[in-house]
Amino acid sequence: MENNKAQIDVDSEERFSVFQIAEMQFGLNVLYIKEVIKLTRITRLPNAPHYIPGIINFRGKIISVVDLALFFGLNKNASQRPEGLIVTESRSGRFALFYDRMHEFLRLKKSGLDTSSTKLPEPILPYFCGRFNNTVILLDGDKLLTDSNFFKL
Repeated sequence: MENNKAQIDVDSEERFSVFQIAEMQFGLNVLYIKEVIKLTRITRLPNAPHYIPGIINFRGKIISVVDLALFFGLNKNASQRPEGLIVTESRSGRFALFYDRMHEFLRLKKSGLDTSSTKLPEPILPYFCGRFNNTVILLDGDKLLTDSNFFKL
């Protein structure tokens, strides 16, 4: 019976939202996404890490905004402005992540994911959980959204 359960887990489908940051495509499990919103006014915070440009008021709650391009050390076109924010929720709280372009939603089976992390920038590796079609880097939402670096305000 235990072997059947393991097989079911491997073949279970997960839904990912695919978005672009800099020139790379990322996927985040929709279980971590509360809402996708337009870019809104961000209040800057003094002495915040360079990848946390500030905070926003989201439905009466103050949440930190994280620029994953800076967090991951990606080369970003200086004139490129984020298109919006992905409001995330995990056991650690809520964060808003910049995105440059929103793509599609994917339904993926765990067994069909490429888990090879070759040719990925070093800062992405701790949050990498797979790759789809050799172009979409799937992020481990639990590891990313509970990272202590997001709480350095």
